Order: sequence, then structure tokens, then C-alpha cells
Amino acid sequence: MRRMLIIWKIVLVILVVLACVITGLYCCLVKASEADAELERFYNEKYGKKGGKKCQKEDQAL
Repeated sequence: MRRMLIIWKIVLVILVVLACVITGLYCCLVKASEADAELERFYNEKYGKKGGKKCQKEDQAL
């Protein structure tokens, strides 16, 4: 009986750790996508659509 309790505690700890890791990864992905959207918005404000096409042509030439 005591051994079963220890196993359940270990399983519970593993589940809590997995939940924390999954939540952390999700938050990182959300922040990364928000940062990407903000960077794209900044780029479009600075260079506009024409500048973006020009840079794309330069990138393709390289």
C-alpha cells in the first residue's frame, strides 16, 4: 500500500512538471508570434510595400 502511494506521488509530480513545460512552451510560442507580427508591422511602416518588394528582389539576387 505504501509503495502504491509513492508511485502515485511520483506520477502526480511528473504530470505537474509536464503541465508546466507545456504551458511554458505555449507562452513562448505566443510571445514569439506576437513579436513576429510586431516586427512585420514595423517593417511595413518603415519600408512600405514597395520597399518590401525591393528587398525581396535583393534577397533573391543574393
